[in-house]
Amino acid sequence: MITPVLKIIEAINMRADCPLQIIPGYSNKKRPSDPFTVFYELQPKIADFWGGDEVNGEEIATTYGEFPIQFDIYANSDIKARELAYQLWELIIYKMRYEEWSYGEIGIIGHTAPKPVHYQLDSKDDDFYYRYTFDITFESDLKASKLVTYIREIQITVNDKKFTVEEEK
Repeated sequence: MITPVLKIIEAINMRADCPLQIIPGYSNKKRPSDPFTVFYELQPKIADFWGGDEVNGEEIATTYGEFPIQFDIYANSDIKARELAYQLWELIIYKMRYEEWSYGEIGIIGHTAPKPVHYQLDSKDDDFYYRYTFDITFESDLKASKLVTYIREIQITVNDKKFTVEEEK
């Protein structure tokens, strides 16, 4: 099952007006050239309730979840980092919220404004990167399905005696 976070990031990356590609923050891959954006999935809140509908022997369950994501934008100048951070923030908060997600499975329930965090990216490099960060909390319904098999009769053997338990009608 694809998580809502991956759906969200994929939808943002596919936009032609996305200012830069968003990559996972925890990765062993070489970092891309300047500027770049990473995302971190913060602690999701998923309800412990499963409501199910039964359709043709398949149980379809839905549960509600909140998925906070932190976006970090890195650039080698403060002006560029700020500009890209606000472009990405506005794309998600205003454009995508009402164009793509207004009637879909994904919604936005909270966000912070972009703020600067000055950061030395690698101790080996002398490069100083400017970083802007913001959080957006998305909401989504998770859907899962499983095949349900109904047993009409159970045969039990206890001390060489056989019993049959049948479904009540």
